Amino acid sequence: MLHDHKLDPDERAFLERLRGDLGLAPDVATRLYEQGSEAARQRYLQRAIVPESVVVASHPRLELTGESEKSLEDAVRAALDEATRAVPELRWAEVREIRTELSQGRIARWRVKLRAGLDAKD
Repeated sequence: MLHDHKLDPDERAFLERLRGDLGLAPDVATRLYEQGSEAARQRYLQRAIVPESVVVASHPRLELTGESEKSLEDAVRAALDEATRAVPELRWAEVREIRTELSQGRIARWRVKLRAGLDAKD
């Protein structure tokens, strides 16, 4: 869950068993889960915020990276999938850099850097 910011049914069942084993009240378990989710989100944001523009007019800008062996679009999607799970409030993104890794004269991997933000894009 901390990796993909999603709680799948197996993870939910595990947490419920753990809650029972520890004898935690449901409200305590919910609070701990929410604290863990927020901590994971903050760790992601610390990794993704562009240092030279942490606050631009009070709106953070994130720098995201993604890659794919399949296509440029999949590389962009990979960057945005992780980011939007951690920061569902994202409102825009722009591709800042496109790179490719070549093998025998063919594209073997697409790599992209995106910038994204929570404010309305100009």
